[in-house]
Amino acid sequence: MASLLTVREFGARRGSSWLFTNLQFQLDPGDCLALTGPNGCGKTTLLRSLAGLFQDTRGECEAQPSAYLGHRAGVPRLLSVVDGLRWYARLLGSTARHRAPRAQVGLRGYEHARPAALSAGQQR
Repeated sequence: MASLLTVREFGARRGSSWLFTNLQFQLDPGDCLALTGPNGCGKTTLLRSLAGLFQDTRGECEAQPSAYLGHRAGVPRLLSVVDGLRWYARLLGSTARHRAPRAQVGLRGYEHARPAALSAGQQR
């Protein structure tokens, strides 16, 4: 079985400072990797580097085709809360009603609000 991601001698820098160097790991199907650290230590830069979105790198990264999803919530910006839930339901093939989830996550009363009017937690 082929690895999903193989990283060898990998590093990335901002300006003249290396954020990380000589990083090596391999992820196989079924593996999980938790990336933790304080704000500003380079977690997002690492992910963007591995996805090919950050160019000031060295080393090797071999990956199966994949997608990078960043920090932004996956909320359709032009749809209201209720329309966004309906859109996702159709996307996932569901015909379920969405009153209960709105109440459970504290979105009752925000049914017609746009994402920009919601907090980051409400968007998630």
